[in-house]
Amino acid sequence: MRKIGRKTYKIGCATERLEEIYDVIFIDEVQDLVGWDFELLQLFSACSDLDVICVGDFRQTIYQTANAQKKPKSNVEKVAYFQDIGFAQASMNRSRRSVASICEFSDKIHHGLGFPSTVSDVDERKLPASVAEHLGVFAVKRADFEAYYERYRPTILRQSHSAEQEICSGREAFNFGKSKGMTFGRTLILPTGPQKAFLQGNSSAIAAGSTDKAVNAFYVASTRARYSTGFLLDEEVSVDGVTTWCP
Repeated sequence: MRKIGRKTYKIGCATERLEEIYDVIFIDEVQDLVGWDFELLQLFSACSDLDVICVGDFRQTIYQTANAQKKPKSNVEKVAYFQDIGFAQASMNRSRRSVASICEFSDKIHHGLGFPSTVSDVDERKLPASVAEHLGVFAVKRADFEAYYERYRPTILRQSHSAEQEICSGREAFNFGKSKGMTFGRTLILPTGPQKAFLQGNSSAIAAGSTDKAVNAFYVASTRARYSTGFLLDEEVSVDGVTTWCP
């Protein structure tokens, strides 16, 4: 036993000590927790004198705190675990970054998984004419890339450093994961094979992996831009809300 402050504790009773010091624990980027992390959350949530507030977006789970096999691992499992240990869920579905058409497109990536539709807080009527003349989600054919890039100067987003090195050379480019948390005026995405299939109408193509990472990386890349998100794509697009750009 050890006496600290006004209470006497059994050795190892860390949660009781936390209750003595704090009223609230805030945990950010909670979507990156996995496995044993949730055992700690369960202990915290059982403390009667301690409020626990967690903030995160499960659509942006790219990294993990550990390479663990213990559940929960997937988005669905994590949300269910929070509910099982008594957390009340509140959705913050408003975007102050992207125009409405980008929000509407990105919502399609996790369609059917229970996430509320995103509402854009960007007032397009107040945007300057130089920006407002090109808003939304576009497919850019490879033959039109130079003209598109010279006109709009988008930041290029790619899966890895090895992707399309000739196109990326000398231009601002970021890997999907590295771009997480960043904001750009305009982006041009170099889509992977599954992402191309998604844009061609195969909504399940990006969800074929054993984890949510591919789906979430696509979502992160698609939501970095304020005004326009482009995809370098020669194939015919079959997703509503994506326009083929013509010079």
